[in-house]
Amino acid sequence: MPRHLDDTDLRIPAHVKATDGGRSTTTGEFEWSRWDAGEHPVRTAVMLLVVAAAAVTAGVTLRSPASGLLALALLLATLANHLLPIRYAMTGDGVSVRGLLRKRLLRWSRIDAARFSRTDAVLLYTTEHSVNQRQFRVDLGPQPDEVATVLKQRLLDAGVPLV
Repeated sequence: MPRHLDDTDLRIPAHVKATDGGRSTTTGEFEWSRWDAGEHPVRTAVMLLVVAAAAVTAGVTLRSPASGLLALALLLATLANHLLPIRYAMTGDGVSVRGLLRKRLLRWSRIDAARFSRTDAVLLYTTEHSVNQRQFRVDLGPQPDEVATVLKQRLLDAGVPLV
């Protein structure tokens, strides 16, 4: 069953266990989510008022309610990552991010290096088609220390250097 974070759970998850040599391994799935609209309701309300005003302005200016609705739909679609929860998961396969219209999975074997800040991690990887390094940003959610601990351990278990 997936592991979910909530505000009262501040300990290291039970599925992080010590093994020989002091290293630890993680098993199973570890999930968390980030919902900016829920964390910043006042900012979200102001943003929605601005979006509604822009949509009304488009509809009035173009004298077409359909244009106003189209503008509203486009503006809301661009804000989907702010308005809707983004779900993250670490599994045996890798790290995944699920939003409204897409899901991305970065396999552990594809990660070349990782950098951590206080609120997020950037996983560096290359593709088969390019020699340039790409970045896969992982928001560490409302409990960044706990998520960072598990993510760092999984990266170390996969042989990924932390830079």
